[in-house]
Amino acid sequence: MVVRSKRAAGGFLGTDPALSEAQLRRYVETGRLRYILSSPMDRLAIGATSPLSAWAAAHCRVVEPAEYSPGGGPAGPAGARPTLYDCAA
Repeated sequence: MVVRSKRAAGGFLGTDPALSEAQLRRYVETGRLRYILSSPMDRLAIGATSPLSAWAAAHCRVVEPAEYSPGGGPAGPAGARPTLYDCAA
């Protein structure tokens, strides 16, 4: 996940408790955070979606890859693609 300051939060797999769900919600509500990039690696590596990615999926709009990358963007392991969420939508 990327915060407006261009610093990552959540760690490599999105499981680092550097940011709580409550903090994430406040960042979105105050306009400090708009986009969340959720990697498919969290699901592949830990077998579940991270809590922050799950929050994004429940509260934000999925940005279709064609909206930000011609050709749909790069695919990761096993053809999985990251998911970009727009939380201001």
